[in-house]
Amino acid sequence: MKQTPNTTPSKPVDPSYGWPHKQPDAGQHNKLHFAIWTLIYGGIVVFTAGLATGDVSMAWGWSLGTVGACATVAGFALMVVRSRIKS
Repeated sequence: MKQTPNTTPSKPVDPSYGWPHKQPDAGQHNKLHFAIWTLIYGGIVVFTAGLATGDVSMAWGWSLGTVGACATVAGFALMVVRSRIKS
């Protein structure tokens, strides 16, 4: 029995349609790369400042530590987003 080819034409994919199909340019990758590493290293520095400040003022220490930890986690989250982008 001979198989017949699919005769229904497929729709062409529009490259400017949306996220899975749209390819980011190099400028977007560079901005994302810069934001990721700024958040990670800046968060580590601010977290360390919070640890050092905690002996003098508990409120400032916790505030700086929390902001630094959140920035570092946001940087790692953006790193996961960057790894999911098809390029």
